[in-house]
Amino acid sequence: IELVKPEFTTDGSALSLTDTTFSMTIANPVKGAYYTVFTSTSLTGTFTAEKSVLFDSDATTFALEIDADAPTKFAKVVISLEAFEIGAPLP
Repeated sequence: IELVKPEFTTDGSALSLTDTTFSMTIANPVKGAYYTVFTSTSLTGTFTAEKSVLFDSDATTFALEIDADAPTKFAKVVISLEAFEIGAPLP
């Protein structure tokens, strides 16, 4: 499997936000690779793994539940051959 930097769609559908859900659409998913979302409440804070998804089909979208009362939440997406444990720090 060749891992490539995740790219997001450019047609306006890459990111979707509701009161309780944040969804991302990957434009170039790699079958057999894990996409892990690391989140933090600040850009300079510690990012930890919140959700790891194995792309094993043509599905390209995954969602995170969010706390509507939280003032901020930042996310980084990492692609890897193995899943990260939830709560693991960003490598």
